[in-house]
Amino acid sequence: MMMNRFHDLVAQFEKPLRWSVLLLLLFVHPAWSAISLVGSTSVATSGTSGSLVLAYPAGIAADDILIVQIAVRGNMTITPPAGWTLINRTNHGSALTQAVYWKRAGASNPANPTWGFSSSDRAAGTLSAYRDVDPIVPVNAFSVQTNGSSANVAAGSITPGVAGTQLNGLYALADGNADFAPPTGMVERQDINTKGGKNGITIEQADEAYMGTAATGARTALASDSEDGIGHLIALQPSVIVNYRMDESTWAGAGGEVVDSSGRSHHATAANGAAIGGTAPAISGNPGTCSYGMFDGSNDYVAVPASFPNLTTDFTITAWIRTTNNAKGGQRIFIDDQNNTGGYGFSLGDGGTGRLRFYTRAVNPIILDTSNVINNNTWYFVAAVADVVSKTKSIYIYNQAGTQLAFVTQTYAGTWGTDNGAASIGGENNASGENGSNFKFSGTLDEVSVFSGALGAAKLSLVLSQTRPCSATPTVAPSGFNAFETGTAAGSTTGVIRTKIAASAFGLDVVALKSSGTAIETAFAGDVKLELVDASAGASCGAYGLIRNLGTLGFTAANMGRKTFSGISEPNAWPNARIRMTYPATGAPTIVACSTDNFAIRPASFGGVTARDADSTTAGAGRPLTNTAVAGGTVHKAGRPFQIDATAYNAAGVATSNYAGSPAASLTACVLPAAGCTPGTLATGTWSAAAGTVTTTGASYSEVGAFAMKLTDASFAAVDAADGSTAAERTIESATVNVGRFVPDHFELTTASVPVFKTFNDTACAARSFTYVGQPFGYLTLPQATITAKNAAGATTLNYTGALWKLEPAGTVQSYTPATGDLDIGLLGAPTVTASGGGVGTLTANSADEIAFVRIAPAAPFMADISLSMSIQDIAEAGVSGNGTIDTLAPAVFSSMAFDAGNEIRFGQLVLSNAHGSELLGLPVPSETRYWNGAGFARNVADSCTVLAAADVSLSNWQRDLNSPETSVTLAGRFNAGRGNLRLSAPGAGNTGSVDLTVQLGAASQTWLQGRWSGGAYDQNPVARASFGLHRGSKPLIYLREIY
Repeated sequence: MMMNRFHDLVAQFEKPLRWSVLLLLLFVHPAWSAISLVGSTSVATSGTSGSLVLAYPAGIAADDILIVQIAVRGNMTITPPAGWTLINRTNHGSALTQAVYWKRAGASNPANPTWGFSSSDRAAGTLSAYRDVDPIVPVNAFSVQTNGSSANVAAGSITPGVAGTQLNGLYALADGNADFAPPTGMVERQDINTKGGKNGITIEQADEAYMGTAATGARTALASDSEDGIGHLIALQPSVIVNYRMDESTWAGAGGEVVDSSGRSHHATAANGAAIGGTAPAISGNPGTCSYGMFDGSNDYVAVPASFPNLTTDFTITAWIRTTNNAKGGQRIFIDDQNNTGGYGFSLGDGGTGRLRFYTRAVNPIILDTSNVINNNTWYFVAAVADVVSKTKSIYIYNQAGTQLAFVTQTYAGTWGTDNGAASIGGENNASGENGSNFKFSGTLDEVSVFSGALGAAKLSLVLSQTRPCSATPTVAPSGFNAFETGTAAGSTTGVIRTKIAASAFGLDVVALKSSGTAIETAFAGDVKLELVDASAGASCGAYGLIRNLGTLGFTAANMGRKTFSGISEPNAWPNARIRMTYPATGAPTIVACSTDNFAIRPASFGGVTARDADSTTAGAGRPLTNTAVAGGTVHKAGRPFQIDATAYNAAGVATSNYAGSPAASLTACVLPAAGCTPGTLATGTWSAAAGTVTTTGASYSEVGAFAMKLTDASFAAVDAADGSTAAERTIESATVNVGRFVPDHFELTTASVPVFKTFNDTACAARSFTYVGQPFGYLTLPQATITAKNAAGATTLNYTGALWKLEPAGTVQSYTPATGDLDIGLLGAPTVTASGGGVGTLTANSADEIAFVRIAPAAPFMADISLSMSIQDIAEAGVSGNGTIDTLAPAVFSSMAFDAGNEIRFGQLVLSNAHGSELLGLPVPSETRYWNGAGFARNVADSCTVLAAADVSLSNWQRDLNSPETSVTLAGRFNAGRGNLRLSAPGAGNTGSVDLTVQLGAASQTWLQGRWSGGAYDQNPVARASFGLHRGSKPLIYLREIY
């Protein structure tokens, strides 16, 4: 219910006036009970659908009026559930259709209603419930307007026929990714979209209490995008039809002097001396019921104007009555039966002493009487209720304490009738055939009202308790106003307003101030306009930008200069707001004041928090970073930028488009590794904002693994940092989200050993000083490197360990670089990779590794100068697109690795010479290693290490009387100064002939000693011929040896 208000009209003079100047008072009577919102709901389909189900708001009661807005893509036929009445359906070409319906709520209601469509498409709807709306004819006026592609969606102006209506703006836009700001002066109740971009719909529902009867002007909602739209504007009219408070200072028989406060302007006229009294009201005190009408029982009455309608649907008559003669019959309380035809009347005494009667001439039975309840000189609250739909009549009687004393009801037959004459209060009118004193009320009447609809006991108890300020003395004008928290200490003139949550209702206390500003003006009574303003836009209170009109706060003397204004709700976020108070509420203001404390209206929370990247090194929106598994999935490199998005939502879950802050990201927990995790540094970079969504493409995390993240903004409400708002009140937070998985950006390898090659690859040969070209040589001391996993900034990623360590030998790279010649690395094996923990490990060459200089053509001796570069890759993540590999940024380099006994490299070959001797003696076969000295091959006197075995020599081509195995090879030990000790055993007498010897260097794994004996490449084994017992020169001479 709305407190009754009155305004002072203070005469304006050219010079200042003192309080001794008389003030002329003009009383303005608003509707008995303001229409109020019970609640609203909305729904939108995320895809195409052939129907839409809306939920009832909580708290609806019988006779509440339900308003439904349905918007659907295309030019659709919309089928409502049973019982819903269409107000208007309009389509905007083939873009969209919007329809509006109403229904009167029952004591119980069916399941949530479903609307059907002629085909499937995206749709959205709202359902709002309003109380104290005319339940019979709820819609006073409406307009509809289609709008071409624009962000401004307008609904045309309407002119309500009554005051106190509730304007309802319903808007639809052919874009599923937009949102709305409500029209100026209206309160947003719903703003929802279907998504789907240009294939979707966004709808808005907003309302406003409208006190006047002048044209409203067009009401335009502002969308965040431009598209085709439809706007409906509806005026719901209040349930009260007339409300005669009888508080005028005097009645003189002037037309319209008995004011109708319903807002419908059925102002009545006192007739035949009916007068105003006020010494003993039904509810005493201030506030109370104040004055009342006095009727002498002879000829007084109040003439209701012809504008008062004939009532043919449900209605209720209420009044306070006090008779001085309860035995007198025919005492009319309210009557519309001038011609005694089809009318009705509510009277006292017709059925006997103290009995109320509700008679209706057109139905049967005509009469409904109570028992003897009404005593003399006592106030009673009485009601006559006609439920035309149910065909029942009822009478209620209550005492001054609000206790029900009587209730009678009956069912009737027939059709409710009307009388063509005028209605009246307190007696039959002068035109009636029953206008004598027998049909006049003796006593006092007050608060005579007629409501549309059949009120029940619950609502009647509210009607009978209505009071208002009764003072007729001039109000004291304050010097200013302030607003602060309702919990501020009594008597305070200053206070704070703590941080508020967008779309979460709150209340504030408003105080009227004396001229000193340090005391409350307790005598103030009047209406103050309240506005929510943006204190960051404008240099002074009056220039601050309007956020929303909050309505009017009516002070009475009983408020003692301080009153609570409840139900403030702002859907958007504002970092610096104030309350602006304007007095008087209408006309030219004399006071414009703002709350001394500014405050923030912050988003309720961050939602839709996502971390994404384009690939493992680049920020973007392509890949969600939600991987918390130790293997597989999307990974991102530590220290490289990724993207974070978050949307600031109000308490209703709608984006707060004004939010453009810079949240901080806090790491709330390590998710990977599950144990022994070292938290990294999480940075957000710079944020950008659009329509309440903030984005950063510069976020980074310094460690390996996955983490739990929360976004917070403690600075948006910085204006409240010193006003007692707690950190929790000021801080916007998100739910915790997991982000991962992060891997090292790169590896760095450093040398951990001083490698040494084995000269001649044979540490058992003490005389070694060189190595042959083509001869493999290995390590005396293996190369070993320390692996360190690093982030992009070069810091060690300590969590790269355990299951997150993915390095394998297959990812290693060993690059040998000789200063001279080319190397054959075909004998390299897989190195060993060992994790040490804390992002560190070792890479060690294979102990069996050997390399050799490539042997193609003779080359002069040179000194070996070989360097090795060792690097490694993590290739375990490469199977997922965008992950790539983790490479070595700085390899380990082993420069000019040493040899343990000399680094000279020689191109060599093994030479065999033919041998001739007696078959009776063993035969030495000359063999020697030679090297290329730059000019030719010379005996390699430095070679005392080469070793060949007898098995490495093959015998073939047996000639004459020499056959296998008549001679055999002996060969043992190392060469000496380049010469070997190859011998054939004596074949014996008669075994003369020859045999060819071949040293099988390939089988002996000493191919580096092969030569080019018959052209081609240096890949041929040495061959020689040994002959036994064959004459050489003089036939008698077979063998000659000189002895000294």
